[in-house]
Amino acid sequence: MQNAELSLADRAYGLLRKDLLAGEFAPGQPLRLGALKDRYDLSFSPIREALTRLAAEKLVVLSSLRGFRVAEISLSEMWDVISTRILIESEALRQSIANGDESWEAEVVGTYHALTRSNERTDPDLLAVEKIEHHHMAFHNALIRACGSPSLLHI
Repeated sequence: MQNAELSLADRAYGLLRKDLLAGEFAPGQPLRLGALKDRYDLSFSPIREALTRLAAEKLVVLSSLRGFRVAEISLSEMWDVISTRILIESEALRQSIANGDESWEAEVVGTYHALTRSNERTDPDLLAVEKIEHHHMAFHNALIRACGSPSLLHI
């Protein structure tokens, strides 16, 4: 039962995260467990676990006595996050370039090729956007994979 529950929590997390990033919920909007249960056809437990994970990522906020709501972010907060990511990923990339071998280079080239090809073949539907996002993440992960620092990769 534990594995089934974990997969339901992962499913709830994926569905909620996708909808949050797609703007399906307004900033500050309360996320009622009952409504989410009906929307995703899942029980309260996996939804609650997903919301807790999303709170750790700062996509949702948990307020005592008020429950979960969609996080609000200002333009300055967004640029702060982007600047921090650039600093961290730049250092990880420097280390990957220093440590990387031919197989790392091949992975970078391969994931870049997949990303550019997915952009060329894109239809404006949600599945195509998800495919591009998948290739985009794979490319960025490939760039820093050889950095040799588990801490940098975790961040």
